[in-house]
Amino acid sequence: MRRFAVSVAVMAAFCAGVVLGVTVVQLRLSPVWRLIAGVEMHVLHTDFTPNWPMLHKQALYHDNPSTMPIVMAGDSLVDYADWPALLRRSDVGNRGITGDSAEGLLQRADELAAPGATIALMIGENDLAAHQTVAATCTTVALLVRRLTADHPLILHATLLTAAPTLNGPIRELDACERRACAEAGRCTFLDLNPIMAPAGILDPALTLDGFHLNQQGYVRWADALRPVLDARVHERPGPRD
Repeated sequence: MRRFAVSVAVMAAFCAGVVLGVTVVQLRLSPVWRLIAGVEMHVLHTDFTPNWPMLHKQALYHDNPSTMPIVMAGDSLVDYADWPALLRRSDVGNRGITGDSAEGLLQRADELAAPGATIALMIGENDLAAHQTVAATCTTVALLVRRLTADHPLILHATLLTAAPTLNGPIRELDACERRACAEAGRCTFLDLNPIMAPAGILDPALTLDGFHLNQQGYVRWADALRPVLDARVHERPGPRD
Protein backbone atom coordinates (compact mmCIF):
# COMPACT_ATOMS: atom_id res chain seq x y z
CA MET A 1 0.00 0.00 0.00
CA ARG A 2 2.81 2.39 0.86
CA ARG A 3 4.53 1.69 -2.45
CA PHE A 4 1.26 2.33 -4.28
CA ALA A 5 0.82 5.65 -2.47
CA VAL A 6 4.35 6.72 -3.41
CA SER A 7 3.70 5.80 -7.06
CA VAL A 8 0.49 7.83 -7.09
CA ALA A 9 2.28 10.81 -5.57
CA VAL A 10 5.07 10.61 -8.15
CA MET A 11 2.58 10.40 -11.02
CA ALA A 12 0.60 13.33 -9.64
CA ALA A 13 3.76 15.43 -9.34
CA PHE A 14 4.77 14.52 -12.89
CA CYS A 15 1.37 15.47 -14.31
CA ALA A 16 1.38 18.74 -12.37
CA GLY A 17 4.82 19.53 -13.77
CA VAL A 18 3.70 18.86 -17.33
CA VAL A 19 0.64 21.09 -16.90
CA LEU A 20 2.74 23.86 -15.35
CA GLY A 21 5.34 23.61 -18.11
CA VAL A 22 2.76 23.81 -20.88
CA THR A 23 1.10 26.77 -19.16
CA VAL A 24 4.40 28.65 -18.84
CA VAL A 25 5.30 27.99 -22.49
CA GLN A 26 1.90 29.23 -23.62
CA LEU A 27 2.26 32.34 -21.52
CA ARG A 28 5.75 33.07 -22.81
CA LEU A 29 4.51 32.79 -26.36
CA SER A 30 1.55 35.07 -25.76
CA PRO A 31 1.53 38.77 -26.68
CA VAL A 32 0.71 39.61 -23.06
CA TRP A 33 3.85 37.89 -21.81
CA ARG A 34 5.98 39.57 -24.46
CA LEU A 35 4.57 42.96 -23.47
CA ILE A 36 5.34 42.29 -19.79
CA ALA A 37 8.87 41.19 -20.68
CA GLY A 38 9.36 44.26 -22.84
CA VAL A 39 8.20 46.64 -20.11
CA GLU A 40 10.43 44.88 -17.59
CA MET A 41 13.50 45.28 -19.77
CA HIS A 42 12.87 48.66 -21.38
CA VAL A 43 11.05 50.57 -18.64
CA LEU A 44 11.79 48.94 -15.29
CA HIS A 45 15.18 47.62 -16.43
CA THR A 46 15.12 44.79 -13.90
CA ASP A 47 16.97 42.18 -15.96
CA PHE A 48 20.52 42.30 -14.58
CA THR A 49 21.81 39.10 -16.19
CA PRO A 50 24.73 39.50 -18.62
CA ASN A 51 23.64 39.71 -22.23
CA TRP A 52 25.76 36.83 -23.50
CA PRO A 53 24.36 36.87 -27.07
CA MET A 54 25.25 40.57 -27.31
CA LEU A 55 28.78 39.98 -26.03
CA HIS A 56 29.19 37.05 -28.41
CA LYS A 57 28.10 39.08 -31.43
CA GLN A 58 30.34 41.99 -30.49
CA ALA A 59 33.32 39.63 -30.37
CA LEU A 60 32.29 37.90 -33.59
CA TYR A 61 31.93 41.17 -35.49
CA HIS A 62 35.24 42.41 -34.10
CA ASP A 63 36.97 39.37 -35.63
CA ASN A 64 34.99 39.52 -38.89
CA PRO A 65 34.78 43.11 -40.17
CA SER A 66 32.01 43.83 -42.64
CA THR A 67 33.00 44.26 -46.29
CA MET A 68 29.50 45.19 -47.48
CA PRO A 69 29.02 48.61 -49.16
CA ILE A 70 25.89 49.16 -47.04
CA VAL A 71 25.68 48.38 -43.34
CA MET A 72 22.66 48.50 -41.05
CA ALA A 73 23.74 49.26 -37.48
CA GLY A 74 21.83 49.47 -34.21
CA ASP A 75 20.13 47.37 -31.56
CA SER A 76 17.48 44.63 -31.71
CA LEU A 77 15.26 46.65 -34.05
CA VAL A 78 18.00 46.35 -36.66
CA ASP A 79 19.24 42.93 -35.59
CA TYR A 80 15.93 41.11 -36.07
CA ALA A 81 15.37 42.12 -39.71
CA ASP A 82 16.30 40.43 -42.99
CA TRP A 83 17.58 43.60 -44.63
CA PRO A 84 18.67 42.18 -48.01
CA ALA A 85 15.13 40.85 -48.50
CA LEU A 86 13.45 43.98 -47.17
CA LEU A 87 15.57 46.40 -49.21
CA ARG A 88 15.65 44.10 -52.25
CA ARG A 89 19.40 44.21 -52.63
CA SER A 90 22.20 41.78 -51.82
CA ASP A 91 24.88 44.31 -50.86
CA VAL A 92 23.54 45.01 -47.34
CA GLY A 93 25.19 43.81 -44.16
CA ASN A 94 23.39 43.60 -40.82
CA ARG A 95 25.50 44.67 -37.85
CA GLY A 96 22.61 45.18 -35.47
CA ILE A 97 23.15 43.65 -32.03
CA THR A 98 20.30 43.00 -29.62
CA GLY A 99 20.91 44.99 -26.45
CA ASP A 100 23.44 47.35 -28.03
CA SER A 101 23.65 51.03 -27.10
CA ALA A 102 25.06 54.27 -28.42
CA GLU A 103 27.94 53.94 -25.96
CA GLY A 104 28.69 50.43 -27.21
CA LEU A 105 28.63 51.54 -30.84
CA LEU A 106 30.88 54.52 -30.10
CA GLN A 107 33.48 52.15 -28.64
CA ARG A 108 33.33 50.03 -31.81
CA ALA A 109 32.77 52.79 -34.40
CA ASP A 110 35.83 51.83 -36.43
CA GLU A 111 34.62 48.22 -36.71
CA LEU A 112 31.14 48.85 -38.10
CA ALA A 113 31.93 49.09 -41.80
CA ALA A 114 34.69 49.38 -44.35
CA PRO A 115 35.79 52.94 -45.18
CA GLY A 116 33.39 54.57 -47.62
CA ALA A 117 30.52 52.17 -46.91
CA THR A 118 27.13 53.72 -46.27
CA ILE A 119 25.85 53.20 -42.72
CA ALA A 120 22.19 53.35 -41.74
CA LEU A 121 21.92 53.71 -37.98
CA MET A 122 19.17 53.59 -35.37
CA ILE A 123 20.26 53.65 -31.72
CA GLY A 124 19.48 55.20 -28.33
CA GLU A 125 16.50 53.35 -26.86
CA ASN A 126 18.60 50.98 -24.77
CA ASP A 127 20.64 53.86 -23.37
CA LEU A 128 17.46 55.55 -22.15
CA ALA A 129 16.01 52.25 -20.89
CA ALA A 130 19.20 51.79 -18.85
CA HIS A 131 18.43 55.15 -17.18
CA GLN A 132 21.05 57.16 -19.02
CA THR A 133 19.97 60.78 -19.17
CA VAL A 134 18.85 62.30 -22.44
CA ALA A 135 21.75 64.74 -22.24
CA ALA A 136 24.33 61.97 -21.77
CA THR A 137 22.83 59.86 -24.55
CA CYS A 138 22.67 62.90 -26.82
CA THR A 139 26.37 63.61 -26.25
CA THR A 140 27.25 60.00 -27.05
CA VAL A 141 25.15 59.96 -30.22
CA ALA A 142 26.66 63.25 -31.40
CA LEU A 143 30.17 61.87 -30.92
CA LEU A 144 29.19 58.70 -32.74
CA VAL A 145 27.73 60.63 -35.67
CA ARG A 146 30.88 62.73 -36.02
CA ARG A 147 33.08 59.63 -35.89
CA LEU A 148 31.06 57.80 -38.52
CA THR A 149 30.65 60.70 -40.95
CA ALA A 150 34.43 61.10 -41.09
CA ASP A 151 34.58 57.92 -43.19
CA HIS A 152 31.02 57.10 -44.22
CA PRO A 153 27.85 58.53 -45.71
CA LEU A 154 25.42 58.19 -42.80
CA ILE A 155 21.66 57.80 -42.58
CA LEU A 156 20.69 58.47 -38.98
CA HIS A 157 17.23 57.29 -37.98
CA ALA A 158 15.27 58.98 -35.23
CA THR A 159 14.92 56.62 -32.28
CA LEU A 160 11.60 54.84 -32.68
CA LEU A 161 8.77 55.56 -30.27
CA THR A 162 7.36 52.66 -28.24
CA ALA A 163 4.12 51.68 -26.52
CA ALA A 164 5.49 52.98 -23.19
CA PRO A 165 4.57 56.66 -22.62
CA THR A 166 7.19 57.01 -19.86
CA LEU A 167 9.92 56.11 -22.34
CA ASN A 168 8.50 58.10 -25.25
CA GLY A 169 9.03 61.48 -23.60
CA PRO A 170 12.82 61.01 -23.36
CA ILE A 171 12.85 59.45 -26.85
CA ARG A 172 11.28 62.62 -28.31
CA GLU A 173 13.94 64.74 -26.63
CA LEU A 174 16.66 62.44 -27.94
CA ASP A 175 15.22 62.56 -31.46
CA ALA A 176 15.46 66.35 -31.49
CA CYS A 177 19.08 66.08 -30.39
CA GLU A 178 19.80 63.45 -33.05
CA ARG A 179 18.35 65.70 -35.73
CA ARG A 180 20.68 68.53 -34.65
CA ALA A 181 23.71 66.23 -34.50
CA CYS A 182 23.01 64.99 -38.00
CA ALA A 183 22.60 68.52 -39.39
CA GLU A 184 25.83 69.68 -37.74
CA ALA A 185 27.79 66.72 -39.12
CA GLY A 186 27.00 67.91 -42.64
CA ARG A 187 27.29 64.46 -44.26
CA CYS A 188 24.32 62.90 -42.58
CA THR A 189 20.74 62.32 -43.68
CA PHE A 190 18.16 62.26 -40.89
CA LEU A 191 15.25 59.85 -41.32
CA ASP A 192 12.35 60.10 -38.86
CA LEU A 193 10.07 57.07 -39.11
CA ASN A 194 7.81 58.12 -36.25
CA PRO A 195 5.26 60.00 -38.41
CA ILE A 196 4.54 56.76 -40.29
CA MET A 197 5.24 54.24 -37.49
CA ALA A 198 3.76 56.10 -34.54
CA PRO A 199 1.32 58.68 -35.97
CA ALA A 200 -0.67 58.84 -32.71
CA GLY A 201 2.43 59.40 -30.57
CA ILE A 202 2.93 55.73 -29.67
CA LEU A 203 4.13 52.83 -31.80
CA ASP A 204 1.24 51.64 -33.97
CA PRO A 205 -0.03 48.36 -32.43
CA ALA A 206 -0.47 46.92 -35.92
CA LEU A 207 3.30 47.21 -36.49
CA THR A 208 4.66 45.69 -33.29
CA LEU A 209 4.96 42.36 -31.51
CA ASP A 210 5.26 43.68 -27.98
CA GLY A 211 5.11 47.47 -28.04
CA PHE A 212 8.88 47.76 -28.64
CA HIS A 213 9.88 45.40 -31.46
CA LEU A 214 8.49 45.33 -34.98
CA ASN A 215 6.56 42.66 -36.82
CA GLN A 216 6.95 42.02 -40.55
CA GLN A 217 4.46 44.75 -41.45
CA GLY A 218 6.48 47.21 -39.40
CA TYR A 219 9.72 46.24 -41.12
CA VAL A 220 8.15 46.53 -44.56
CA ARG A 221 7.00 50.06 -43.74
CA TRP A 222 10.49 50.92 -42.49
CA ALA A 223 12.15 49.49 -45.60
CA ASP A 224 9.78 51.36 -47.91
CA ALA A 225 10.81 54.64 -46.25
CA LEU A 226 14.52 53.83 -46.17
CA ARG A 227 14.92 52.48 -49.70
CA PRO A 228 14.77 55.80 -51.63
CA VAL A 229 16.97 57.57 -49.08
CA LEU A 230 19.51 54.78 -49.26
CA ASP A 231 19.51 54.79 -53.05
CA ALA A 232 20.26 58.52 -53.02
CA ARG A 233 23.14 58.25 -50.55
CA VAL A 234 24.82 54.96 -51.32
CA HIS A 235 27.09 56.35 -54.02
CA GLU A 236 28.27 59.33 -51.97
CA ARG A 237 31.73 59.36 -50.44
CA PRO A 238 32.91 61.63 -47.62
CA GLY A 239 35.16 64.47 -48.60
CA PRO A 240 37.41 66.72 -46.49
CA ARG A 241 35.82 68.52 -43.56
CA ASP A 242 35.35 72.26 -43.69
